[in-house]
Amino acid sequence: GRERNSILGDVFEAILGAVYLDSDFVTTKDIAMKYLRHPIEHVNENEDILDFKTILQEYSQKEYKIIPTYQVVSEAGPDHLKVFEVVAIIKDDLKGYGKGKNKKSAEQSAAKDICKKLGVKLYETL
Repeated sequence: GRERNSILGDVFEAILGAVYLDSDFVTTKDIAMKYLRHPIEHVNENEDILDFKTILQEYSQKEYKIIPTYQVVSEAGPDHLKVFEVVAIIKDDLKGYGKGKNKKSAEQSAAKDICKKLGVKLYETL
């Protein structure tokens, strides 16, 4: 489990909690910022944390006055290792395609695809 982000986040939080209990807020803040400053300053370069569905919905409502729809095109693989393919649709002619381990990640991937095709400025919402 040492590769799972949720576990690593819990460990980091526990270490900061121990530092705080053992010292003070300023020391804890200094240690936290030593490890978090770079990711915070470069957050707009990390597409993994962007919510492409929200970005696409806001763009679509602003430009076309409609919200995108998502359709599952296919499901493949055994239950424990499914791959979903989804299409995001705005109007009938604007489509983005995506795959993922679950419907949610496939929808995010499809939204990302259509955002890129439309040239949506991804970082306006940050």
